[in-house]
Amino acid sequence: MFDVVSRSLGLKVLLLVSGLTIAAFAGLFLANAHWQRQGTVDMVDRSARKTSDMLRMAIEEPMRLGKNAETVAQFAKTASAHADIRAFLTDFKGNVTYSTDPAAARQDMDRLTPDASVAAMVKKALAGDYQGGEILPWAGKPSFVAVSSVTNEPACHHCHGASKPILGAMVVVQDVSPEMARLAGDQWKAAGVSLAGLVALLAALLLFMKFAVVSRVRKIAGLSSQIAAGSLDLTFADPGKDEIAALAGNLSAMVGSMKDQLEYNRGILNGVIIPIFVADRERRFEFVNTPLTGILGKDASAMLGKPVTDSFMREDGRSGCAAVLETGQCASGFTRFTRSDGRVFPLHYEISPLKNASGAVVGVIGVLIDLTQEERDKDHIKAQREKLLAVADEVTSVARELSDASDVLSARMEELTTGVSNTARETERVATAMEEMNATVMEVAKNAGDTARASDEASREATMGGREVEQTVEETRKVSRRTADLAASLGQLETRAENIGQVLSVIGDIADQTNLLALNAAIEA
Repeated sequence: MFDVVSRSLGLKVLLLVSGLTIAAFAGLFLANAHWQRQGTVDMVDRSARKTSDMLRMAIEEPMRLGKNAETVAQFAKTASAHADIRAFLTDFKGNVTYSTDPAAARQDMDRLTPDASVAAMVKKALAGDYQGGEILPWAGKPSFVAVSSVTNEPACHHCHGASKPILGAMVVVQDVSPEMARLAGDQWKAAGVSLAGLVALLAALLLFMKFAVVSRVRKIAGLSSQIAAGSLDLTFADPGKDEIAALAGNLSAMVGSMKDQLEYNRGILNGVIIPIFVADRERRFEFVNTPLTGILGKDASAMLGKPVTDSFMREDGRSGCAAVLETGQCASGFTRFTRSDGRVFPLHYEISPLKNASGAVVGVIGVLIDLTQEERDKDHIKAQREKLLAVADEVTSVARELSDASDVLSARMEELTTGVSNTARETERVATAMEEMNATVMEVAKNAGDTARASDEASREATMGGREVEQTVEETRKVSRRTADLAASLGQLETRAENIGQVLSVIGDIADQTNLLALNAAIEA
């Protein structure tokens, strides 16, 4: 049952609409019945209270005056005038003192009440100021029982005293079976009207849902099933202008887009220049492009729907496609296909899984590469390789001869390197001698400079010394010129080095004479 309902939109709508409609009408009926009963009870309660008040007013005066006979007469008068009313007046102990039924006098009210609820209300009325009423069964009939306390008014103190606040209870029982029967009749009429309205509304809703919603949705569902089976030429035609018609139009547009996309994809696959095929989960061809049909030598229409292994890749295809479908991982390999005319095609294949939106593998796509030209090129490359090996042998021989010549040249270069090293050492010794000679010249120049400064100082001191001083200055200038000549001839130091000591000795004598002359000049001055 649940399976049938779950698969049928019509049954779902029927059950839902029926349930909601029945629940709504049942709720309205129950609420109306409750309100009718409550209105009847309120009306009966007001009537019973009014009757009780009138009865109390009628017996109040004779009771106040202590006229017992007149009080009994009032109860009898009420019984004869209102056959549907029973009244009981009890004392503070719950014992009936007056009643419309003379047989009930001097009996406890508990024994006269058929329902414990009445005794409970009487007890409340005797315990304190209380007024209450309720519809209860009395003598087999529905009756409204109203109970109220009889308070000890000041007018009653002369007979009953003021010690007890409650003198008794007034119990009025009114037969309400006519009212309840009328209420039941009204409720049944309301139930009939509600049921008729329920049936009419339910029928109208179901007819509307069937023709305006369910039948149109069922039509769309049937068309969608055919489209899912591959019939993409169908359209969702709906004459309406509501949401279902819009849905049908959107579905038609979506199917058209899918069809265009499929044709576009098929065109792309056909435009690929390498062989390609697509297979479903059963490893049956769903698409074969032109390059592959050229290799296989078969028409594409004859291959669609047939197993891949019926055309080629009998071993490799079985293992490759099956492995990809089971694991969802790509697979590759090599196979040789022999066409019906005897031509052999070496093929490298790559098989990849095709997955739906949820990630489940729904098929495979295979890409093949014809390696015929590659194998021809490989043979050609092999021949070229052999030629290259022969050339390599010749090059190796020449390289060996060049290596021997290189060894001879290396020996000669070592001899040249030894000669250059010796020349470098001789050059270093000459440079050392030149550095020593330069140091000697610098020392001589320094001494000559010191001598020139001393001569200048002596010249200044002996300015007034006369001829001797002038002669000394002249001699000093000669020494200076000789020193300059010595500095100029340092390049020939090897031949003139012996004269340096004599020149220095002469310079020393002249200096001594200069000092003496300067001293004499100073003394004479």
